[in-house]
Amino acid sequence: MTSTPHRQSRRGHLLTRLAAASLAAVVVLAIVETISVCMVCRTHATRRAWTQVESLVRQNFHAGDLLVFVPNWIDPIGRLHVGDLLNTKQVSRPDSDNYSRIWVIGLAGFRSKATTDASLLWRKSVGKLAISLYRRQPVQITFDFYERVSEAHVRMTDRRGRETELCHWDTSRKRHQCQSRWNNVRQKLAEIGYHLRRCIYAHPVDGKVLELRYSMALLGDVLVFFTGLDNYDARYRARRAWYMAYRYGKPGPSRLDPVSVDILLDGHRLGVVRQPIDEQWHRNILDTSRFAGKLMNVTLRVHSNHVYGKALCFYAQARRDEKGLTRTVMKYP
Repeated sequence: MTSTPHRQSRRGHLLTRLAAASLAAVVVLAIVETISVCMVCRTHATRRAWTQVESLVRQNFHAGDLLVFVPNWIDPIGRLHVGDLLNTKQVSRPDSDNYSRIWVIGLAGFRSKATTDASLLWRKSVGKLAISLYRRQPVQITFDFYERVSEAHVRMTDRRGRETELCHWDTSRKRHQCQSRWNNVRQKLAEIGYHLRRCIYAHPVDGKVLELRYSMALLGDVLVFFTGLDNYDARYRARRAWYMAYRYGKPGPSRLDPVSVDILLDGHRLGVVRQPIDEQWHRNILDTSRFAGKLMNVTLRVHSNHVYGKALCFYAQARRDEKGLTRTVMKYP
């Protein structure tokens, strides 16, 4: 048998090694944090630089221009200086394709997706900041589903398309109200992926299909469809319900099914858009060039399995002359 002094010696050596490992981990963490602080200091823009950028923007800003800050974490600083030049509609935009002049203010070396296919007019560096002005030909919108949501015919159907409930338009509350108080379709300013987005709120219902039908929509070359899930807490609860069922066998969904939106033109299926349970604002493009210039009935059928926490919010527009006709491939669990 091992003697007690020998056991104590082994325990002492083990504690010494653990202490040394802990000290090494603390030293490594301190080095990493020091490097991070130094990197932040190197990219930090001074108050004087922000003041100069503000002066340049205000001298050349036109009504209707769009302001974009990059990277995203300098957004609060930028709005502190020139935020009064932005309005809620610009901040909550689905994308930037409808703007002809776009200002990009940010740290040198960062670029914005908002200026894809736009031409650079001029650029100026001010300290650690760079200010750029871009121009593009804005898209032509032939029909905006968000702006005309009050004209939609909203109802509930079963999976076979048989009507089970008709939702009525509540003028005072500006929403399509269904029988359940929580269940309605309306315009909303939503939090999607930690950004403000204006969109049509359309929460799916278990075992049913939420159907929005627009009569005589003027189609363009493409139908641009944006989707996201509103409210961080709801997204978390949807994922947690699946995890608790998967990990601990509690009642809940066996898989994280996406929210699906079937798109029909005059009753014929054009395609489907799927919104996974994530934090992203997804952009999908469906080719409607063969129907361009035609007035057609557009039906959107929203459905999913285990709808708990899946607060779908979407924005859709029919557009002409969309560049780069591509379909977005959706990846989801």
